[in-house]
Amino acid sequence: MIKYFWFWALIVSALFSVEIVFFIEKFQPDILVGDHWGYYTPLFSDASLWEGFTYQQGSHFLGLGFIMSKIMGPIFNYSVIGESFLVWIIMLVNLVLALTLKKRMFGELVFIDLLIIPIFLYTGYSEIYTLLAYSPVVAFPLCSILLLGHLALEKNVNKKALYLSILFFFSIFTGYGFITAGLILVYTIYLLYSHRRHNWLMISFVLQLVFLSSFILLYRVPKASICVLQNQTPPYFEYGATLFLNFFDGELRKRDIVIIGLGLLFPLVFVLKNIKSQKHNFLPLVPLVLFSGGYFVLNCFSRACMGVESAVAPRYSVFLIPAFVGYYFFLSFYLDLKSRKGFLVACFMFSSIYFLRYEQHSLLYARMQAKKEIIENWVNCYELNRNSEDCFGEDMQVPFSENQYSKIEYFMSKYDQLKTGDEMK
Repeated sequence: MIKYFWFWALIVSALFSVEIVFFIEKFQPDILVGDHWGYYTPLFSDASLWEGFTYQQGSHFLGLGFIMSKIMGPIFNYSVIGESFLVWIIMLVNLVLALTLKKRMFGELVFIDLLIIPIFLYTGYSEIYTLLAYSPVVAFPLCSILLLGHLALEKNVNKKALYLSILFFFSIFTGYGFITAGLILVYTIYLLYSHRRHNWLMISFVLQLVFLSSFILLYRVPKASICVLQNQTPPYFEYGATLFLNFFDGELRKRDIVIIGLGLLFPLVFVLKNIKSQKHNFLPLVPLVLFSGGYFVLNCFSRACMGVESAVAPRYSVFLIPAFVGYYFFLSFYLDLKSRKGFLVACFMFSSIYFLRYEQHSLLYARMQAKKEIIENWVNCYELNRNSEDCFGEDMQVPFSENQYSKIEYFMSKYDQLKTGDEMK
């Protein structure tokens, strides 16, 4: 084990966090944008805790996100910057969960494990930190699946049953955590089969069925976003390939495919050639891979009909983090990461990510500055005219989708009331 690993992890995390904080301060406009209008609708209507917790925006509920907005809203004067910093903090928690999971699985952390840090703390996930920063969309679901990985290592069955029930409840009602909830239900059934007639597991299973029933009764299927219902043949393969490559900041071109393919497959081939018959506990890795795989399939079938270009949204590629972490942990079972050879093989794999990511890094700031200027120009126009129609001219780019135009006056007035502390009406 590297001496003082957590000290070095703190230093590296602090360096990447400084860039993220600077990124948020520089590029997060102090105005709601896009989906944020929907996320804040329960706050606009002064919804109760349960109404906000079970409020559905798009394909998921707000869950813990609403509770955090309710708490942090007054603290940050309902500034979206507060949401950005919350996402950053939760991503730090997710990083700690990933590192401690490896520590529990392998008994130690080695120098190469420091390269996990930039997987979580990366400004290239620009949307989750700025324009579309909202905790239940990405940060909390990642937290839920990493916690499930930890629970897979819990030996006390009574505690495990209790924690699974709690995690199921918050997961199924918080963003895409419903994927985690599905995996928890399957895992509980597996445990029931392994521990026949275990009372606490049976209680946990019944509770999960109750929570699932509530979810089904409250859920509204967003038909418009299901490609199989559209009268067209979506480009599933191109969309899926683009979504996968985008995690590495790669594009659907030969050079990027070769770089990523070599980076991921060479370590696997090396391991398979040198594999030895040993017993390992792969159980914590299963939910990590299945979570990313489940989201990947759902995203392809719900958004491919919107065009391949929609697959490059950074907030989608973040969901592939658990699968990559799980893959690295799998390789770690067979690579001696403290040896020179194992260290070099692992470095080769991580280089496939960091080469392409930081090749594109210089372009990120220019793109974000352009997006921020679009938003600021619209806001300046609205504050000058106080009429949204005057700010939707052909020569004026807007940060809203067309289906939001009729709601802008209402949203802006409610947001002003939140910011000024006026009574909601």
